[in-house]
Amino acid sequence: MRTSHIILIFIGTLCSAVAGPIYGFEDKHIITKGYQFKYLSSKPDKNHQAMGTFSFRWNGKKPIKIHGFGFDKSGAFRVRFEQVSRFRDGKWVKLPILSCGTGKQLFTLQPGKDYKILVPMWRFAKDLEYQIDPPRRGDKGAVQIVGDNRSFVSDPFLLP
Repeated sequence: MRTSHIILIFIGTLCSAVAGPIYGFEDKHIITKGYQFKYLSSKPDKNHQAMGTFSFRWNGKKPIKIHGFGFDKSGAFRVRFEQVSRFRDGKWVKLPILSCGTGKQLFTLQPGKDYKILVPMWRFAKDLEYQIDPPRRGDKGAVQIVGDNRSFVSDPFLLP
């Protein structure tokens, strides 16, 4: 590969990453273009109180790897090490997530394919000190999922 091609690839990658915080997330690996990530619905779940279902589609040319637990029987992908942010009182605040890294696995998501992503919605019911603080009417949320030196942020949505 010629040096000019490497430089162009680097500039393209740099331009698609965010320079400042987006919905409360400050990760230098956030990708801002080339994917769709939207909240669809949530439903009760016996293990997590409620699971949110999101649609995700990567439009890049090569597969990506995302941290997760894998695919369930319905084909939905359960992410791992997701981060959440809540919009309340005029500002976005990234809420704390406690995770130890046990069972860290990367799963491949193919370009041009639609995926259902599952996220535990109880994560939005905690405050910065990890105390119970349920969503209020009008609160919005955003989810960040991470993978191989990239992260993706959902479109903001009204919290159920």
